[in-house]
Amino acid sequence: MTVAAHLQELPLRERKAAKTRLGLVEALIEALRERPFDEITVRSLCQEVGISEPTFFKYFPRKEDPLVLFVALWSIGLGVRAADESLSGKGIAALVFEETARQMKRSPRVMHEIIAHQMRAEAPPRGAPPTRSELMMYFGDEPLAWDMKPVPVQDLMALAINRAKARGELPVGASVTDAVWTLVAVFFGVPASTRSQRVVARRYRRALDLVWAGIGSEEHSP
Repeated sequence: MTVAAHLQELPLRERKAAKTRLGLVEALIEALRERPFDEITVRSLCQEVGISEPTFFKYFPRKEDPLVLFVALWSIGLGVRAADESLSGKGIAALVFEETARQMKRSPRVMHEIIAHQMRAEAPPRGAPPTRSELMMYFGDEPLAWDMKPVPVQDLMALAINRAKARGELPVGASVTDAVWTLVAVFFGVPASTRSQRVVARRYRRALDLVWAGIGSEEHSP
């Protein structure tokens, strides 16, 4: 069955809402390529999508909620790719860093907003999670994403470390907690360490190599 056929099985109201919400996400991301978040107005987003401001607030209680939805979709996309069993543990961590560097180079403001949101990820999420309709429309022919929940960066790094330990890439005694938070610190720290987006990928690779070597050279207590 095609994605379109699956979507037809869902309520029309849900499909219309998904189309509008994703349209607002796209409008916000495009606007962020040109100017800071604080300079973007709800009115300008509504004009791009062709809706009224009351309609915006029907779907998103706060101006930042389309960004919250985008971060959720971005993390789910990483989660789908990380689920690939052919990836090594280190490969999962590298995937997160590579995608972050790629997004940083393409759209620095967008990535800085994603990172800022991820730094607040331990707080209870205030935005509604993506609906099944939104996931189908956004990811298309990728059914694994249709039922996936947003994946915080620390969970992706935990998957990386646990897979590495299970496959003998890292010592069995390596502390998952210590390793995860070291990698999370790298995730947040590298973009903050330079004004040049061109060197982010290189610094991520170097930092990952150093961290991985450190984890592998000493069995930390659990």
